[in-house]
Amino acid sequence: MAYFTETRLICITGPLDDNIVIPYRSIRKIGKRSQGLFPMGIEIAYETPEGNLTADKLSMTKRDKWIKFLEEKSGVACA
Repeated sequence: MAYFTETRLICITGPLDDNIVIPYRSIRKIGKRSQGLFPMGIEIAYETPEGNLTADKLSMTKRDKWIKFLEEKSGVACA
């Protein structure tokens, strides 16, 4: 499950893992991915607070709508 706020993306990963929190200003790359046969994956590369570059892959319906939202908030175009 993902939540989009005015300043960040929050992805709830489950009780055993830390949630993924990505401030829009730290996003460096947005890409489309498939989850099996389904075109619903988004890959987001971003800079961590420590200054490292990392990437996470998320699955969500209405992918194009959320990619457009992320592009507007981060200023980064989908590759």
